[in-house]
Amino acid sequence: MKSRLLAAALVLGLGLAGTARSETLDITIGAGPADNHAPVFVAVEKGFFADAGLNPKVILYPTGVEEVNGQVNGAQQVSVLGTAPFLSGISNGLPLVLIAQLSGNPLKDSYSGNQALVAALGAGIAEGHLEALKGKRIALPFGTDAQTYVVNLLTQAGLKPSDVRLSNGQPAQLVTALSNGDADVISIWEPWSSAAVLNVKGAVKVIEGGCNACFMPATVLTSRKVIDQDKETLSRFVVAFARAAQWVRQHPDEAAEIDTHWIQGTSLEVLKASIRHSVFDPRLSKAVEEGFVSKTIPQLVAAHALRQAVDPSKSIDPEFILETEQKDPQFFSDLPLIPEQLRLRTAAGG
Repeated sequence: MKSRLLAAALVLGLGLAGTARSETLDITIGAGPADNHAPVFVAVEKGFFADAGLNPKVILYPTGVEEVNGQVNGAQQVSVLGTAPFLSGISNGLPLVLIAQLSGNPLKDSYSGNQALVAALGAGIAEGHLEALKGKRIALPFGTDAQTYVVNLLTQAGLKPSDVRLSNGQPAQLVTALSNGDADVISIWEPWSSAAVLNVKGAVKVIEGGCNACFMPATVLTSRKVIDQDKETLSRFVVAFARAAQWVRQHPDEAAEIDTHWIQGTSLEVLKASIRHSVFDPRLSKAVEEGFVSKTIPQLVAAHALRQAVDPSKSIDPEFILETEQKDPQFFSDLPLIPEQLRLRTAAGG
């Protein structure tokens, strides 16, 4: 009798295990070598994706421009990247959809915290002296938030883009360009700006953040097709992502250590400092939508980085993050409340 009960229990157990495995969904995520991509890396290594019933695979891209290409070509279901590639994509008719913030502040109308300008010793630019950028060679990854950042800082200093010489370069190459004298200044996000200050003798961080005209939250993107076909996968992803973002907020040093497993060419010392420049708040708000409309999009159009102005509300879907806020409020308990007048309610932003 005992043996029959044991056998029955074993069969039942195997059946339940098989059911659990069959409910695990595969997800591929596009990310890059940036410290504010930590929530993705943390969710993988801490098992938060697994806890949500997901089997994650991460594809690393050098910049968000390549990530957008991967997203629209079906290489991944979700991508985390900067604002400029997202807005450029939707301006060109790509079916990208913003479902959460990677880093940003949904309560404010400006955000540039993890961007910086770093000058070489011989450039003769002191900290805070943006006017000294005139005539300098500035290297940065074209088509990214680093370009939007430097163009707006030039305006803030009373300069024009034609007053400097911009050149294109991949993030990991910019520190070398500064060290070798191929650029006077680099414009780049963390951790590469902090790495440049640490590794290039005499390098000066001219400014970190400080762009009042900038609105450049980092984004979590998917596509219309994925929303239509893999809604359950996205729901699970956002729950795990929100959990990971909170963990990063509460354990920045440990998150920096996890970053070292994914970001080559920098140190734990740099990452512990640089990760604190980002605000890891995944929530969306009307301030996000309005920031795109009033600041980012007009600036990108003026800089000829967008073909034309675009209505971002059609490409913002807060459904998944709102659902997570409602069902798992513990992952947001350490964040300030979003005022009622700033809360998004529908996919159209109404």
